[in-house]
Amino acid sequence: MEDVIIIERLLSYLRDDLGYGDITTDSIIGENDAEAVILAKEAGVLAGMKEALILLEHIGLGFSQKKEDGEVFGKGEVLIEISGRAKAMLNIERVLLNILMKMSGIATTTKRAVEIADRYGVRVSCTRKTTPGFGYFEKKAVKLGGGLTHRFHLDDLILIKDNHLVLVELEDAIASAKENFTKKVEVEVASAEEAVKACNAGADIVMLDNFTPEQVEHALLLINQSGYDVIVEVSGGVTIENLNSYARLKPDIISLSYITTAARWVDMSLKLGKLQSLHGSIPHN
Repeated sequence: MEDVIIIERLLSYLRDDLGYGDITTDSIIGENDAEAVILAKEAGVLAGMKEALILLEHIGLGFSQKKEDGEVFGKGEVLIEISGRAKAMLNIERVLLNILMKMSGIATTTKRAVEIADRYGVRVSCTRKTTPGFGYFEKKAVKLGGGLTHRFHLDDLILIKDNHLVLVELEDAIASAKENFTKKVEVEVASAEEAVKACNAGADIVMLDNFTPEQVEHALLLINQSGYDVIVEVSGGVTIENLNSYARLKPDIISLSYITTAARWVDMSLKLGKLQSLHGSIPHN
């Protein structure tokens, strides 16, 4: 079922890009075959390979996969060799590259964050700040980079946020939420004292939202002194540049939207040529 949903989503991207057809290619290119390679123009962590191969197979192109999702690649490496109808390659080129470049950028940035946090035994997660319609693929890229995906949907976890607490008292909110015994209850707090209050009311996870490192340190001290068995998540305002300042305090999780919203795409290109002009024959899969 997952693959069916993925294919539908990928084809919607292709339909959106094609419109009523590639008028440039249709005007000047015949029905000849060609071969192509997708090249990495810089190093990174690969993500989007599965999606790329699904598109290639669906459109009837042959391919030879050179790297796996989650693998590190270097500048100049060939990631995929492609063969088949030249028109089909040109039709699919931009969508194929956009998916690979964006997902690989997220995976690469996530790996950098994970390497920093791993020194202290801290896990890194993304948030729900994702691109509408592309969130599944962004979160998959985070996972391929070694990070956690947090919630995919609103029904994954009860997360009581500041806007909820404008309307209901914290203790009452937690008590009502815990009646749903099949889901963990996380509470976003704005102070160390509120964190302790949430722990006392039975929260499973406490999110220290937009805390400075000094405030995180104080909150962790209070929580630990109180003896509560809760997961502590730090979120809000965390970037690659200041991640170490938070990770050294050793919360359980640090979630940062930076890895999905600020990740720079990894540069790649598709180089097309006449048959036998690139790497010889490319097997059809």
